[in-house]
Amino acid sequence: MHKLGKAFLWLAVPVIVAAFVLTTMLLDVRSKWRKALETAQASVAESSETRAKELRKVLTLEEEIAREQHAWGDAWTSQNSQPAGRSGMVQLSVGSGSGLGQKEQAQQKPLPEVFLFSLIGGQSSEFVGQFKLAALNVDNSTAQLARTPYPGEEQAWVAGAYRVRDSIPSGWLHTFADLEGQMLIATRKLEGQKELLETLNNQIVESQKSLDQRLAELNGDADAPAGASQEVIDGLVATVRRLEFQRDAVLAEVDQLRHELNLQYVQLRQTMDANAALLKDLSSQAAAADGELAPNQVTVR
Repeated sequence: MHKLGKAFLWLAVPVIVAAFVLTTMLLDVRSKWRKALETAQASVAESSETRAKELRKVLTLEEEIAREQHAWGDAWTSQNSQPAGRSGMVQLSVGSGSGLGQKEQAQQKPLPEVFLFSLIGGQSSEFVGQFKLAALNVDNSTAQLARTPYPGEEQAWVAGAYRVRDSIPSGWLHTFADLEGQMLIATRKLEGQKELLETLNNQIVESQKSLDQRLAELNGDADAPAGASQEVIDGLVATVRRLEFQRDAVLAEVDQLRHELNLQYVQLRQTMDANAALLKDLSSQAAAADGELAPNQVTVR
């Protein structure tokens, strides 16, 4: 081999070694970058999936909010509301100027029904009932309870802030209707129990009167009307005791008479026996006398 070729050969060896080392390093860096890229792609894919899930959750929640808002309808806050205290009426400080019943009033349709909630301390609310708008002005209105108020219900209504809604969820309406039905049944049962109690009280009064009358008949009545018999004045108990005393006296007298009659009967029997014995003796003596007289009569002849 030519000397120049040998020189190039020895020069090529370090270059080949260096190229091999650089190629190895390049492949290693490439492998690291590929792994980092794959990790980043997986992270991006996972993030996209998570974002899609969260987006679906957000959309679901927004749909639920929209459904709830549609179910609950529009709402107005009526400050300084005043229950009228009669016929289930409440004076509200909101009217058609705030949008309440504006559409129905403009179309000359019957005013809508609303649902009132009493705001307690600004933190919670209490359902008052379903009302009809009896009067609607620009800045105020009058709502009347859609049913007959329960006894004492209006007295529990307080003045203050009320939440006015034009609708509530249908499930709540069914619940309220069921509760009102149960309340009606309970009210009728209560009325029936009151009527039964009144009937029993009347029966007790009549029974007491009858008892007093019977006790007066037994124990006597000092306030008996004029002309009443002694039995009415003294009572059956005293009358029976007096009659029993009289009976005992009569029985004692009868017993005495029976005893005397028995003695007299014994004496009569004794007298009759004595008379019978005397008659027998007299008969015997008469017979004996007749026997002695007969022979004497024969001798005289």
